Amino acid sequence: MPSRRLCPSAALVAALLASLISASVATALASAASAHVRSAPLPSSRLRQVLVVADDADGLESTHGGLLRALRAAGGKLKLASTRSAAAGLRGKGGRYLYDAVVLLAPSADALSSALDADAVAAFVDAGGDALLTIEPSSGRALREMAYELGVDCGAPGAALRDHVNYNAAAEGKQVAGEEELELEILSDEVMREAWVVGEGVARESLWAPVACRGCVPLYVDERSELGARVLLAPPSAYAAAPAPSRGARAPASEPARHALVAMLQARNGARAVVAGGAHMLSDTAFEAAVALPGGGASHAKSGNEQLAAELIAWLMHARGHLRASPLRHSRPGESASPDAYRVGEEMEVSLEVEEWDGAQQRWAPYAGTDVQVELVRMHPHVRTTLDRAANGTFSAQLAIPELHGAYTLRVNYARLGRTVVEVEERVVVRPLRHDEHEGFFADAWP
Repeated sequence: MPSRRLCPSAALVAALLASLISASVATALASAASAHVRSAPLPSSRLRQVLVVADDADGLESTHGGLLRALRAAGGKLKLASTRSAAAGLRGKGGRYLYDAVVLLAPSADALSSALDADAVAAFVDAGGDALLTIEPSSGRALREMAYELGVDCGAPGAALRDHVNYNAAAEGKQVAGEEELELEILSDEVMREAWVVGEGVARESLWAPVACRGCVPLYVDERSELGARVLLAPPSAYAAAPAPSRGARAPASEPARHALVAMLQARNGARAVVAGGAHMLSDTAFEAAVALPGGGASHAKSGNEQLAAELIAWLMHARGHLRASPLRHSRPGESASPDAYRVGEEMEVSLEVEEWDGAQQRWAPYAGTDVQVELVRMHPHVRTTLDRAANGTFSAQLAIPELHGAYTLRVNYARLGRTVVEVEERVVVRPLRHDEHEGFFADAWP
C-alpha cells in the first residue's frame, strides 16, 4: 500500500495558516493586560486610624474601656467624637478619608450628621474602610439603614430578643425595676467555627463562658450570602417580640429562622464590618458580669463577652486573615523563563507566593491554607487544580494544556469567609501544532 504524503502546496498552506493563527492570537493578547494582581493593601502606617463615635464621648473610657483597650491593642490610634460633634466625620479636606476604621457606639441616636449617615458609611466601606456598628431596639432609621447597607437586617423597629430558658440567672434579681419588666440577659455560646474570624482558640474550644446580651436586636443574614455570616447565634428558645408596655402584655412573634446576636461582613474589596445587636454586650458591665444558667446550671465568674470582643476586634483590624499574593509565574517543566506561547498538549508549571499579615508579630508570614486553586480559563475553566503548598508559602502545580489553541487566562481567584479576596491573573497564548509537528509528518513534505 503506497504511503500517504503531503504535497508541497498543502504543506505550505498548513504552515501559513498555523503562522497566521499564532500571530492573531499573540496580537489579541498583546492588546490586553499581561498580568493582574488584586489584594487589599494594608495602611502604610502600622497604627490604624480609628474614629469612635458615641453619644457621650467623654464617658467612653469609663463605660467601654475594655473595648477601647482592645482597639488599641490591635494597633488602633483612636479619635473619640460625640454624635453631633463636627469632628464626627470621615473625610478631611479634599474628600480624602482620614480614618481606616469607624466604630459607632451610639445605638440610641435618632439621627446622625450627614457626614456620618448610612450613605457616608456605605461609601467608606466601598472605599475599603472597616466598620463596627451597634444596634438596639430603640435605634433610629439611620442606624438600621446603615446595618442594611452592610448586609444585615435588624427586623421590625422596636423588636427585641427574649428568652425565658437560656437567660442569665446571676442577674435575675436585677431584671425588674419598678413596674416595668426589663429584658432578661440572653446567654449564648453558639459561636461560628471560622478561626480567621473568632480566633483559633474559640473556633476549636468555643468561649470560656457564654456571652451575655440584654436588649438585643434580632439580626438576620442571608445564609446564601458569600460575604456575610452570623458570628454569634441566639439560643433556639429565643424569640423576637415588640417591647411589652406592662407586665403580662407580651405578644411574642416567633419566627422559624435562627436569630443572630452578632454578624460580620467581608467585602470583596477587603473591607470588614461587624454588627452587634446591642451596645450592652460591648460594655465594661457585660465584660465583668458573672453568668449562670437557670436551674442550677453552669456558672462562671466572668462572661465571655470580652474574649469574643477581643477576637472580633483583632479580625476587624486586619490582625489576621489579611492576604497578599505575588504575580503568577509559569514556564515549561525544567525551565525558568515564561515562553511567548505554549503548544497544545504541553505541560505548564505554575507557582506564586501567598502571605498572611500577622498582626501580633507585625510581619508577613507564609499563608497556611491548603485550598488555593488555579484555573486555566478560555470562556470557561478548562483546567482547575489545587496548588501544593510549601513551607515557605509557595504554592505550585503542574497543568496539562488543553488540545485547544487560543488566548487563555491563568487565574487564581481565592475568596474564603473571613479572609481578604486574592485575585491573580496572567494571560498566556496556546498555539496549534505547526505543520511539521504532527505525528504523520514526513520530512520530504517541506515545500
